[in-house]
Amino acid sequence: MKSARREFICRTVRGAAGLTLAPMMGRDSAFAADSVQRITLAQVPVTKDVTKNLSHAHEALAQAERDRAHWVFFPEMFLSGYYGGFRQEEVARAFEEICALCRKARISGLISTGWKEQGKTFDQIRVVNSQGECVAVYAKR
Repeated sequence: MKSARREFICRTVRGAAGLTLAPMMGRDSAFAADSVQRITLAQVPVTKDVTKNLSHAHEALAQAERDRAHWVFFPEMFLSGYYGGFRQEEVARAFEEICALCRKARISGLISTGWKEQGKTFDQIRVVNSQGECVAVYAKR
């Protein structure tokens, strides 16, 4: 993992622990920097089929809820698949559904996906807080 990406993830997780993003994360009002953070690592297949990937997201978020996790982390290019031919509209709709799932479960997520902007495709990590809001985006350039 490249240094900038690693630093982004570390800053985001530290922020969720209460150092900088606590008001946005929302899990508990007693969310403190030294509180324990439970993380569910979603070990799911990554396919070219956004609908299948979304189905796996449903399962992973349900597991994270059972785990009483604060976070769920998905693999690289999870939502779109490691495939540049995805349809951006389909990925955007699926991402919105994941945001709603995070809000419902009150779990924050690191959602990795391909994303198209201005005719370019990027490998992104999108951070969704427990209110279902996208609060940060990191894109490989």
